Amino acid sequence: MQHDTLHRMGGLIIGQTWDDGNRGALRVVAIDPDLHSVEAEDPSGVLVLDTIEHFTATRHALPLAG
Repeated sequence: MQHDTLHRMGGLIIGQTWDDGNRGALRVVAIDPDLHSVEAEDPSGVLVLDTIEHFTATRHALPLAG
């Protein structure tokens, strides 16, 4: 079993979808605790790289499915 910090950090959860108002939904695919960065993918498959702070300040989390 993987540790929870591999899936959650800085208010982000791998697999969570965020709305950025421009590209639409971005799905978090990786969180790097050492670089304090996040990788997300838009609906067309384009990878978006950002710092955790900027990502969470400029986008809004969509409700988790479940």
